[in-house]
Amino acid sequence: MKFSIEHIDPISENNLRITNSDKCVTLTFYFQGAECGFSFAQAPSSYKMKFEFDKDVLAEKDFGIHNLLGFTEKTEINICCNTQLLLHQIINTKYEGRYKKIFIESKAYELLLCTLHYVEDIKSPCDNCKFLSQPLEKEKILQARDILLQNIHQPPTIPELAKQIGINQCYLKKGFKEMFKSTVYEFVIEQRMQKAKILLSLNSQSVTQIAEEVGYSNTSNFSNAFKKYTGVYPSEVSKN
Repeated sequence: MKFSIEHIDPISENNLRITNSDKCVTLTFYFQGAECGFSFAQAPSSYKMKFEFDKDVLAEKDFGIHNLLGFTEKTEINICCNTQLLLHQIINTKYEGRYKKIFIESKAYELLLCTLHYVEDIKSPCDNCKFLSQPLEKEKILQARDILLQNIHQPPTIPELAKQIGINQCYLKKGFKEMFKSTVYEFVIEQRMQKAKILLSLNSQSVTQIAEEVGYSNTSNFSNAFKKYTGVYPSEVSKN
């Protein structure tokens, strides 16, 4: 089994690409890193993680890879909660040397099993992804949104928010994305920029004051984020 990982430009959707060659089945995951404790001034890291499995080895282990052999071209599928958890365990591992190699190889086969399970019944989500099937569960995600709106200047981290509403981080991130079509990070940035646009239009505060009001201690970071979101710098909107 061959393994590689690299940082990539920020992405908004986590997905898996399955490719086949004469000798290998390749799983390539594109995903955002775990958001534990990240700063809302910066986007969470995005990764490309690639696993190449030798078909002969898989056949010897009786992995039932015939379910993957139909993916002759690049095929993209969404990543479920269980898969995300395994990917985050790999990027956050504390193992070094040969222990790290053993750990990654074990997780690689777990990822392969998750993928096989998924493609066997591609319309059926894993147990963790059925989270929003109950009204109470949807209420928790709505509660998370309200907490973020009330604390947009200094929002809680993902672990803090999950603890406040009483669900685990995976459910929170998956449920939030499902209900609001954006990640928690994207939602916070959007709300900050919308508020900044209103404050700038009032023309009663300096750019530095507005940056602080929407949660940016560094005016330059705010200006760059505003430019990325709106296409113009805040100084082009405000006359102060």
